Amino acid sequence: GSVAGIASALLVVTLIWAIGGVQFELDPGRSYLVVLYGWYLFLFVALFEETLFRGFVFQRLLAGTGVWTAQISLGLLFATSHWGNPDMQGATLAWATVELFLGAVLLGLAYLRTRSLALPIGIHLGWNWALGSVTGFGVSGFDQAGWFLPVLQDTPEWLTGGRFGPEASAFAVIVD
Repeated sequence: GSVAGIASALLVVTLIWAIGGVQFELDPGRSYLVVLYGWYLFLFVALFEETLFRGFVFQRLLAGTGVWTAQISLGLLFATSHWGNPDMQGATLAWATVELFLGAVLLGLAYLRTRSLALPIGIHLGWNWALGSVTGFGVSGFDQAGWFLPVLQDTPEWLTGGRFGPEASAFAVIVD
């Protein structure tokens, strides 16, 4: 699961880079410890969010209302739970909400495929870690120390995700 999350995050970042939306520099504060700490941090984020959004409540909704009622309900809840995050306004709010909803549906499908939280946790972990700890982008509006330091270019925020991070990018919506 983590490999799929890393691959999809790096695809989004590559598309942003390909249109000239970002350039990368090595972060002067980079270290293997920062990258490993990011893995540890994002593991707990993924464990918490996947247990909350694909755990008991999702599974009870599946049993009681069916797949798409559960998917849409928890997808909307997941997306709107991020509305208070930093730099979440205007076009960023719209693009990030769509991407987070689609991401939640994807993670729900990963659960449905395996009937285990392991795959959605792995995908979620890989996505956040690659965006934050490797490429240095913000993750859901929160700044991250990474191996690289992204320097956003003069490109519309709806393409790059701006300070919120690539999750608010049109490319993330396409990749999801």
